[in-house]
Amino acid sequence: MEYCVVSFKSFLVYFLILSFFSVCLIRCKDEEKKPVKQCFICQSKFKNQIQKHCPGDGVIDKNSIIVYKDNCTGHCFTRTDDLDSELVYRGCTDLLWRPSLPDPLPEDGCYTYYEEIWCICKTELCNGQPLGKPTADFEAHLPPPDVESGCRSSFTVTFYLTVLILIFV
Repeated sequence: MEYCVVSFKSFLVYFLILSFFSVCLIRCKDEEKKPVKQCFICQSKFKNQIQKHCPGDGVIDKNSIIVYKDNCTGHCFTRTDDLDSELVYRGCTDLLWRPSLPDPLPEDGCYTYYEEIWCICKTELCNGQPLGKPTADFEAHLPPPDVESGCRSSFTVTFYLTVLILIFV
């Protein structure tokens, strides 16, 4: 009778790799179950013309036939433009702006982000109100840069453990 002999080092490496992918798959499955809501998608100025249905300092005209709404699993937002003080955007973080925003996003409210004001919210069509005043910096809720979370953190730990095991075993 022949036995398959697996070294402890190989077993540990496979175990750590499997653990890493399990954590990532569980997190990714959880993220797929985000509820869908709608956000207003518009801007207050287009080709130097003020868009009255989407005012920067007022409430969106919900009855206008040119007010666009789109599905969103992220946050709705209203934000200023640092290059044009009359320009205000409304939209969904997963459609256009998410790659450059802090992750995770802070709680509902208005924040300073570089030289812009960002107001974010998580409920149906919540970005139709006037732009609010910022209460904090957009990234104030984030942990220090050396503290990571999510799959990247699991990967980092798994990687360093694997390297240490390979060196010392």
